[in-house]
Amino acid sequence: MNKVDLIDVDLHQPRQAYGRTWFALFSPRAQSYTVGLEPAAGTWTAPIPPSAPGPVLTLLEGGDRTPRTGASGLFPRPYEYVEEAQGLLRVPVPVWATRSFAASWRAPLLAKQPPIGIEDDIGPIRRARDGDGLVGRLTNNLPAELRTVALFYREKWYSLGTLAPGESRRVEPLFGRDAQGQNRPLAQWFQVTPPDRGLAAGRSDPLAPNLPLAPTGRPIPVTAEERSTYRVIKPLLFYRAFRSADDRTATNAGLRSLDQTWRLRPQPEVPIGQHFRDEAILVARTPMLSDRAETVAGHGASPSRLWLGDLPGDEPARPSLAGFITQETFVRVFIPIQK
Repeated sequence: MNKVDLIDVDLHQPRQAYGRTWFALFSPRAQSYTVGLEPAAGTWTAPIPPSAPGPVLTLLEGGDRTPRTGASGLFPRPYEYVEEAQGLLRVPVPVWATRSFAASWRAPLLAKQPPIGIEDDIGPIRRARDGDGLVGRLTNNLPAELRTVALFYREKWYSLGTLAPGESRRVEPLFGRDAQGQNRPLAQWFQVTPPDRGLAAGRSDPLAPNLPLAPTGRPIPVTAEERSTYRVIKPLLFYRAFRSADDRTATNAGLRSLDQTWRLRPQPEVPIGQHFRDEAILVARTPMLSDRAETVAGHGASPSRLWLGDLPGDEPARPSLAGFITQETFVRVFIPIQK
């Protein structure tokens, strides 16, 4: 399996996490699969309340389907959606074939420990007295390292490097007089190293992965070392800014809701004028994982859990996952700024 998660953490009240998951399942035999998904409650989110809607799953049609007609299929019985599309029943996968899925979900955040903490001894992240920068502390409350951390504020971005689990970082140095070259134009964040320069060169790209991690110590497959998912995710996050920087004419009609460029640009005022939102945005990724599926599913860098064979709520515990999985997780955090 290959799995990609994009998690939007909204620290405005009421604090919520919004997840998008895309995953592909390769089956070495002809089989029908029941597929479900749930957020990693207790680490990334609080449990979803019983009255709230659960994750919505979609089977992405395509892949090995052919335009041939007139022959009966290997699986004459169609798959089904469970109530409110919170799972899929009996999805047929032919031998040595793949099926791709998409899921979206929403869950409240842990009240005392959101994924990113924004409090220090005085209060949350706030404007500096001179009004040109920010004051406060960011803390990684996740059980996973955050890499290529970038803070976006007023059409500029600032590199924070890596945040280990539990590590805190003050933001004042990003805006100080000695912070030479820290305030970079938004367009520079979309810079991408040419593919022919290889992974080692690509590590300087924002959101580019390093070598994958294998928690069990198994050898990393060569194909996992060359994944370029981040080249797709980056434009989706701030697509209008990307088009301005890259001068492209392509559209993002199917994923338009992921574009949050408007949050970084001046907002019109009535009767006249403009102002920036009292908000900063943090963007990062966790280490890429490539290992046995059950080991990766329980790792702190996995914000959602796949169910195969049963659905969340039908059984007291998630069935153990067989096979192998490559997991990539991208995080975007909307941070309110106190005046």
